[in-house]
Amino acid sequence: MEEKTQMALDWYAAALARNRVSFSIPKHTDVRKTYVWRTMLKFVQKMEEWRVSEEISKRLLDEVIIFSARKRSKSTLLMNDKVLQKCLSSLGEKMRIKSEAVRLLKESKDFFEPRASEMLLREREGAWPNLVMWHRAGSISLPFLALSKRCNRLMKEMLPEDRRHLPNIERINALRIQCLMDKEVEPLCAKILGADLVTPQWRTQ
Repeated sequence: MEEKTQMALDWYAAALARNRVSFSIPKHTDVRKTYVWRTMLKFVQKMEEWRVSEEISKRLLDEVIIFSARKRSKSTLLMNDKVLQKCLSSLGEKMRIKSEAVRLLKESKDFFEPRASEMLLREREGAWPNLVMWHRAGSISLPFLALSKRCNRLMKEMLPEDRRHLPNIERINALRIQCLMDKEVEPLCAKILGADLVTPQWRTQ
């Protein structure tokens, strides 16, 4: 259990650093006699009791720190079952959304490829372009609109009166940033889209 507690403490320190929260243990201090060690021990025991995997436990620490942003004593919350359950639920929802975004991206790419040349065509005079119709039908997803270079070029070529029937640029940019700054999601998007993945502005400057 000591090894697991030390590992949890290392995760906790790294999570605090990622969230720009200072943390240190005084020199010449036996860490096993500190309050934070006892907290980590109880956290590890709780995760084992709830049968939460190490990977999810590690992510949960970040979630608790984000949840406790306005509280001074962050480690105390790791012993609060209600807080842990709430953060686990929030983490699960975030993971579901990420998984859904990747799934939709793959399905949209598969739909788009054989129809790329038809995206700006119309079924009949006065109809919306196929890109609009297929987005509204769910075949071309928001993640694909946000992350595909070809889709972005097509949207720029559309008439303003047609373009307004697709999600606005703020919504598209928000999802693009969310996906490309996520260290887990970005590689999956790159694997699916390859060279068609948009290059974010912060990488071109």
